Amino acid sequence: MDRFIFNLTKLLLYILSILTIILAITVFVLSILTAQRTTINNHEKYAPKKSVIINDFYFLISICISGSILIIFISLYGINAVYFESKIFLIIHGLLLLLIHSCSLLIASVIFFDERQIGSPASLFFKAHYDYALLTYSHQPIHNKSLSYNDLYYYGKFSSMINITFDIILDRVHKRLHCCGLMGTSDFAELHIPIPPSCFNDNGTSYESSCLSKFRLESIYKAQIFAICIYIMGVLTLVSFLIDLILLREFLQDQLLEHVIERLTNFSKTTESMNETKSQQQYKSLKPQVQQYIIDYLLESTM
Repeated sequence: MDRFIFNLTKLLLYILSILTIILAITVFVLSILTAQRTTINNHEKYAPKKSVIINDFYFLISICISGSILIIFISLYGINAVYFESKIFLIIHGLLLLLIHSCSLLIASVIFFDERQIGSPASLFFKAHYDYALLTYSHQPIHNKSLSYNDLYYYGKFSSMINITFDIILDRVHKRLHCCGLMGTSDFAELHIPIPPSCFNDNGTSYESSCLSKFRLESIYKAQIFAICIYIMGVLTLVSFLIDLILLREFLQDQLLEHVIERLTNFSKTTESMNETKSQQQYKSLKPQVQQYIIDYLLESTM
């Protein structure tokens, strides 16, 4: 392989490793934010009941966090292996890349194709939070229909009559998702409370969509984008593995060439130290061996 192409291949592996690290950091940050948000929203008053679905969700998040950290270290290890041109490091790096590639495809497929892994726990959390928000809203004599968010924040510090957190949550959910009530506007009728102003659009028409179904679809959509990032990371690890093989082959060829040159040098020194008669005899005996070394090298180079 030409030296320029060889250096270009090394540069390509560096770039792929850096891109993989960036994607791994992105997955790590998104997983941490999801875990943090889940922990904050998992207050005992409005947390969903513990179930297999919730436990599987936590387990999936923990795998994404630990996996992204592992990928960062493996990518840095690969950069180190190429920089020092270590064959052993490259072999270990290639095996780790194969493992990461397989795990990435598996996890991404679970998130992308199995909607229950994300949609079900998201629905459970949302239902628990919304039910509690609706309950606190129904017991408030004052609601935010005549107050701004800043007013609510100010009065919420000093008045127990206004539950700022959940009062605002209801409004934000309704306005962002263009929905009204967990299952519809009937939720407010069952509690004998007026429909919040946030349930109406600019034309004064109330939203009829269920917030639960819209939130579930939104969660699945975001999860699929998250899965695509993991898919891309898996593809990058596969390409890095192929480049590892190319570089490893080049390193082995260089080692074989050095071995042939060393043998030829030793042969030359041996013939020079002998007299002419012995030199000719020795040359005839060593010539087939030298030819065999060269043939072996040429065979290795064409593989």
